[in-house]
Amino acid sequence: MTIKDLYEQDYLAWLEETAKQLRQRQTDVLDWEHLREEIEALGNEQREHLTFVTPKSGFYVKLF
Repeated sequence: MTIKDLYEQDYLAWLEETAKQLRQRQTDVLDWEHLREEIEALGNEQREHLTFVTPKSGFYVKLF
């Protein structure tokens, strides 16, 4: 089973294996495509959390 197959079949195992590869600096075997997608998704999720309504004014605030 390749690392790309692991992403589709067992996401948690893919995360653990990818973290291990990063710690060991095994960049030649990383699943770059899915790793990029996951990092972009995490950034988008964090950006969404930075959008909020201020309690006193009720104004909609977006930080990005």
